[in-house]
Amino acid sequence: MNSSLYRIEVCWPDLTRPASVFHERRKRCKTARGADRQHERIVNLWVDRLRGSNFYRLTVSRVPS
Repeated sequence: MNSSLYRIEVCWPDLTRPASVFHERRKRCKTARGADRQHERIVNLWVDRLRGSNFYRLTVSRVPS
């Protein structure tokens, strides 16, 4: 498989809405350093997307292939 799949979970402070789960597919990195950079990029991307919302937890994890 030539791509990595990331799972993004967003928890809201009122806890009445369940955590939102999104999947993001990116090209797989060849080195551990590259994978760390890609993870940071995805975290920053989702923080920017959710900047106006009132969330209290953002979890980004790589889904094993």
